[in-house]
Amino acid sequence: MSFEGKPLVGFGIEKLWMADLVDKIAVSTESELIARVVLDFGAMVLERPSELAGYEVPSIPVFQHLTTHFLCDLLVNSNVDFPLCQPGIIDRAVELARANGKVLSNPFAAWALTSEFLDTYGDQRKISAHNNEFEDERAGDIDNHTLEDLLKT
Repeated sequence: MSFEGKPLVGFGIEKLWMADLVDKIAVSTESELIARVVLDFGAMVLERPSELAGYEVPSIPVFQHLTTHFLCDLLVNSNVDFPLCQPGIIDRAVELARANGKVLSNPFAAWALTSEFLDTYGDQRKISAHNNEFEDERAGDIDNHTLEDLLKT
């Protein structure tokens, strides 16, 4: 899917590059097409193994796989389904996660966790960052999970 003439994943990568507190971007995917777009937008690609592919896989094992291959102190998951999210929300998520170990914007445009927190994560099917939600209008109020949603946007 595309937004403003760009693939959603590319649009999301551009926003991450605009954030002041992001210094590297890596995307985990099993899709060759997405991998090509990711590289075109200047990010790194980590091939996602089949056991971590699919919609039924929780996010935490994917995040842990990423931090195993791309060492970092903090991981930010920027949800490209929120195309109107502003880069400042990413910086705010990073700042709050540094202080709290984990944070989730409301709406759910950005989710940030420290590597230390990821290493000791409990139940992988529960998003414990809900305990550290922050509201910020810069997250945007449009959540595009379907083509119909995107076309409305």
